[in-house]
This record gives sequence, C-alpha cells and structure tokens, in this order.
Amino acid sequence: MNPLFSVIVNAYNIGEFIDEALNSLQSQSFTNFEIVLVDDGSTDDTSAKLEEFARRHPRALLLNKGHHGLLLARRLGLAHARGSYILFLDGDDWLHPRALERCASVIEQTNADIVAYRYSRDESLSQAEGPFGVSPGLYFSNNYQEARRLLCQGRMVSIWGKAIRRSCIDIDADYSSYIGLTQAEDFFQILPIFDAACSFVLIPDVLHFYRRNQNSVTSHFRFGMIRDIETVGRRLRKYAASWGDACQESGLVGEASLYLYVLEIAYSGADRHQALKAFSLMRSTMMRNGALERMREVPLPLKCRPIRFYLLHDCPRALGLFYGFLRCFKQQLSWISQHMRVLFPSIIDGDVSSERPNGQRSGARSAD
Repeated sequence: MNPLFSVIVNAYNIGEFIDEALNSLQSQSFTNFEIVLVDDGSTDDTSAKLEEFARRHPRALLLNKGHHGLLLARRLGLAHARGSYILFLDGDDWLHPRALERCASVIEQTNADIVAYRYSRDESLSQAEGPFGVSPGLYFSNNYQEARRLLCQGRMVSIWGKAIRRSCIDIDADYSSYIGLTQAEDFFQILPIFDAACSFVLIPDVLHFYRRNQNSVTSHFRFGMIRDIETVGRRLRKYAASWGDACQESGLVGEASLYLYVLEIAYSGADRHQALKAFSLMRSTMMRNGALERMREVPLPLKCRPIRFYLLHDCPRALGLFYGFLRCFKQQLSWISQHMRVLFPSIIDGDVSSERPNGQRSGARSAD
C-alpha cells in the first residue's frame, strides 16, 4: 500500500543544516509517509549525511544527480514519489513534529486537494508568517476561484508549505528545457497544480521553519533572473487568462510584482553599475514583451508605484536614490525600535498586548 505522504527533500551543499531537516522528519508523530531525498550534486558533507540517513531509515529513498538546480531536483523527486499527497521540504528548513499528523487530519475532514499551512523564520515557531493576505479556511466550488485569483496576484506561490494531492501535479510533464530556471521556480510549478486542483484549504497552524539562506541563488542578482521571470510571467498570463477575467487582471499584478522584486534585488547590492545595467536590460525586455505597457494601469501597492514610475519614464538613477532613501528610512525605524525596547520594554514586549481575544498568544503554534 502506498503511503499517505511523500516528503521530497532537496539538498545542495547544506551540510550545516541538513540534520535538522532529517531529524524533524524522524520525529514526526504521524508515520504513514515516505521520504524522498534528492542530492543535487553536493560537494560538501551533505551527501554523506544523506547516505547515512537513508541507510538507517527504510522509509527513505536517496536519489543522486548532477547539479542541475532546484527545479529539476524536485521533478526527479516527484518521479519517484508514491504518496497520495506530496510535501516539499528544502534541506535547510524543517517541519513541526506534528506537521504530517495535522495535515492528515485536515485531509480527512475536508478532502482538499491542497492543504496549506503557515511558516515562521523563528525557530520557536512563535511568529507566524505567510501566506499574506489569504484568510484561513476552505476554498472550493465557486469560492476556489478566489484562491486562484490570490495566487495570480503572487500570494501563496511557494510549492513548499503545502500538502498537495499527487494526482493534481503534472508529474509526467517534461521540464528539462527549463534547466537553470531559478527565480520564481515555485510560482512556475504551482500554476498547473492550481489548474488541476478543485479545492484548497489554509490552516492557521505554524508547521514549517523557513531559513533565510543568504547563499541561495535567488538572494543575489543575476542577469538570468530577468529571463526567468519572463518565462514565469508568460506561464502566469496563460493560466490566468484561462481562469477568467478576475484572475487575468490579478495576473497582471503578479507579473508586475515579479519584475519589481528582481529590480529590488539588483538595487540592494553594492554594485551600482550592475544595478543600472539591470534596469536597462529589464526595461528593454519589458518593452519587447509588452510587460511595461501592461504594468502601466495595474493597481499596484502604494510602495511599488514610484518604482513603476521610474521604469515607465526610464529614470534608473532616480530609482537608485529612491532605494537609498528607503534603506535609510528602514535603518532609522530599526534604531528607534531598538531604543524603545530599552526604554519601554513592558510596553513594547509586554504580554498583555500580545494576547488574542480567545486567550491564545499571537503567533502561538496551533499544532501544539
């Protein structure tokens, strides 16, 4: 009999963190699952640790491949997964000990195709994050279109943080031509899943620890990112158009957000010359594929509108000044916050203000 869950763990040169991910799976209270380990050509001690874990745990399958990137590593794991539902876990993250138990309970109650849960960057899992702007609950039938609309806006786009019915995943699709696609590859893969699925449920439980890895390929600007988001944007527009007018309009917001996010990464680095070149390449790419014109009337968040203005009017240096102002402003806010904590700790960190009406502390782990 096939297991209820397959947890696909991708790993590349994360020997410092992989033990935490593996231990979190070993500690799961729910046992009807398999582990698919994908070593994406690691050159540190990651490979040895994965081999040792697979040797000691019969439910673990280890797959080795050359270094072709996260996208193809996940596709390889999918090809060997047998579970009715799939979870993706990056090898430097980890799961709450009752994550699978909680997902199994929700699946039994709702029979949802996609079960999403919240994550935290705090190892205590006390501060819930994402997906932002999405209300917990079950989305199905006509209401499922709202889930698709939110996805098109760029919300809940990660492929991790979810238990996904295997039959909703395009496992047999050939992704080999997308080798090297790294920016927004989650968004790229989740779109056909939401197309095939009929129901989605978001639970408020914090079940996933997300580690911000400053060495990841998406943390630093590369000119290939612009090509990546052009590819992802093309797929986004295709699915959004097939889902109706509301999704098509939201898809334009999502596409614009992809470009603006990459531009922010480019300007966040120390290389001003590279930032100016990135602006020029991005603007010419958006003019060629029509994204710049599509962005013109998109209802963007207030903070994104100045960036759009500078793109539309070809003002790369003014955009640099704008980002510099934002950095100074954030530094000042951080300085004020730190001093307020010293002067008024009972007000800033007091327990009373963090209580919810039902008595549960803000961000408390629902799974506990």
